[in-house]
Amino acid sequence: MNSLVLAGVISSESQLKYSKEGKAICEFYLNFTSPGSPESWNQIKCVSFGKIAEASAQIREGENIICVGAINVTNKEYQGVKSRLVEFKIQHVETTPALVSVNVVNLVGRAGRDPEVKYFESGTNKCAGSLAVRRTSELADWLDWEAWGKVGEIMGNYVRKGGLVGINGALKFDKWNDRNSGELKIKPVIVVNQMDLLSEKKQQESGYDESDDICNKVQNF
Repeated sequence: MNSLVLAGVISSESQLKYSKEGKAICEFYLNFTSPGSPESWNQIKCVSFGKIAEASAQIREGENIICVGAINVTNKEYQGVKSRLVEFKIQHVETTPALVSVNVVNLVGRAGRDPEVKYFESGTNKCAGSLAVRRTSELADWLDWEAWGKVGEIMGNYVRKGGLVGINGALKFDKWNDRNSGELKIKPVIVVNQMDLLSEKKQQESGYDESDDICNKVQNF
């Protein structure tokens, strides 16, 4: 399962093109707010196809919209440099008369590693991990997640590498400058509000399910 609902402002003119087979493809960028920082904007590339693409092309820069679709993350490496291509594959889009704040992600996937829990002097805690969400039989979208407080404690205690997990949360982008090159780095992170353990206890303890070994086929970086 991979579901993303975002509302925001179109920050670029829509680009409509057609494939060799005549299929419409539309691309634009969407500005949206992230959890905990309503005054701070994140930006994501949106892609749609077919009739949805043709409808998206009619929406202009600066308009308020709400989109439903899936988040796709493709890991790439060129000349030794690793990067992530993040796209919002839109399945439905509509304009809204006023700017609204909607940022909801629902994912089901395999834990890529045992989560790490950090405790702070303030008394709070942060749990962090990764999730491989199946896109095809040979391809997964890798997404980092973080959870705070009680949810973080539960995930730290029970989520294990290879376990099937369902999460509900919101999308944000972490940004930092590389220590060596000074280059700006950006990665998508899901801030988890709710978690469900979907594997049986034996699967959680033993690691990857032999019938669903997609985590072994995809590199997480």
